[in-house]
Amino acid sequence: MQYKLKLGLLTTLLVGCSLLFSGFLLQGDAAAQPGFQEAINEQQFEQKISTFFNDLTTPGGSAKSALEELFRDGPLSRNTAEMVDSMAAKYQELKDSGIGTFHAVERIDRKLIGKDVIVFRYLYKCDNFPVVWYFTFYRFQRSAAAGGAPSSSISSNYPTWSVIGIRFDTNLEPLFLTN
Repeated sequence: MQYKLKLGLLTTLLVGCSLLFSGFLLQGDAAAQPGFQEAINEQQFEQKISTFFNDLTTPGGSAKSALEELFRDGPLSRNTAEMVDSMAAKYQELKDSGIGTFHAVERIDRKLIGKDVIVFRYLYKCDNFPVVWYFTFYRFQRSAAAGGAPSSSISSNYPTWSVIGIRFDTNLEPLFLTN
């Protein structure tokens, strides 16, 4: 009995120390982010997302062509026909469900996850209710050992950002729960 109790306390202590140590690591990383955030040129994201929404809402435009253009130069450009068709069909279902006529789009926020992932959230405003769109971008830093050229400049050490994820829904709860 005492052995089990000591083992349980030891396990609890180790888990607690691990969580505490993880907290310090996360705090250190978060403290380093503000300087890093300044190095991100948001215009490239805004342009890509703006083109997507323009393609989506222009008369004669389609969700399929908007998605294909969004994914064109990134890792999702290969073998995405099925995914694009599926997302376009889901968007059409949403339109047919009665969201109403599109009127405006508003960027809600962006979240930097580490140094190489950034998520943008947009509110797509229609007559009857809004749609929340999520765009996830990623970039990979190549080290000198992996054939990349080391540099002291953050932006020259990273390739361009690529869209690795997009989704939409009408669930507004996460918007007020996380802000």
